[in-house]
Amino acid sequence: MSETTLWRVIKSNQATARVNKLKKCPTHRNYAGGRKYYLASEVQAWIDYIDDFNLKGKC
Repeated sequence: MSETTLWRVIKSNQATARVNKLKKCPTHRNYAGGRKYYLASEVQAWIDYIDDFNLKGKC
């Protein structure tokens, strides 16, 4: 998966989570005001969580 596609998936799922008041995507920073970074395993688990929510809503 390309970086652009992954970023679009994260942004789309963040909007879904915000609207439905679900947990936020886990982000980390080395210091206050620093760049955000994501851990692949945490993001994958979060994306699966959002996808499960979306599938339950469509059934």
